[in-house]
Amino acid sequence: MKKQILKVISLSNLFLLLCSCTSGKHYEVNDYLAGSLEIQERFTICQLNDIHVEVGSDLNKQFEYIKKVINARNLVGENETFDLPDLLVLNGDTFMNANKGVVTRWLDMMDTLKIPYCFNYGNHDYQGRYPNNFIDDELIKRRFNNEDHFAFYPKVKDDDVFGRSNYFVNITDSGNTIFQVYLLDSNTYRGFKYDNIHEDQIRWYERCVRESNGLGENDPIKTNMIKDILTFLAKRVEKKEYYNMQINNEDFKGNLSLLIAK
Repeated sequence: MKKQILKVISLSNLFLLLCSCTSGKHYEVNDYLAGSLEIQERFTICQLNDIHVEVGSDLNKQFEYIKKVINARNLVGENETFDLPDLLVLNGDTFMNANKGVVTRWLDMMDTLKIPYCFNYGNHDYQGRYPNNFIDDELIKRRFNNEDHFAFYPKVKDDDVFGRSNYFVNITDSGNTIFQVYLLDSNTYRGFKYDNIHEDQIRWYERCVRESNGLGENDPIKTNMIKDILTFLAKRVEKKEYYNMQINNEDFKGNLSLLIAK
């Protein structure tokens, strides 16, 4: 009996890996642009991680807490405070063992904030009682079918880049892009271990950065490139590795700032 169970598990893992292959449709870089936001005096991003909304959650209570977090004023000086964020990033594990009703109701609540928001997949967002494309379809519907939309998500499905939520948002000043926010899907599980960001996702990121800066595939990197933030749900081991890279390497430099969780 034990051997049979192990065979079933192995076949299930193989099926998941095969379903995750990246032999899908090739999209242009501009297709991954989920939208643009014009900067005012300053631009503030609020990142929310590991909310873990599920079937048994008290959604009203959880959302009230999230609103308090978002509306919190951080005292800078005697008279200066931070305003509401200009962009919310749901940066992975927003849902865990949720169903369609929970997802749609939570996104409805997010829309009531009237603040632009991005959704990024974490490993638990894949663990839900809904089809694989359900969250994507809900976000795309809100992004493209509602005039007064607040969800920022690209109309990209079944592409040739590993994962799902690989896209970016442009931050502009008088119509000119001065900053970019990139989201990467850190994926779910590989067998019984956490998965990670894949090499083709890094190549996709480089392709987007190069094209956004008018660079060809073999052109040297410029010093005056558009600044960017790359955000993804990182496991503790990855966060520690990145931290040690900064501490131990005096020559470690770059235009990249990581917003990471866990």
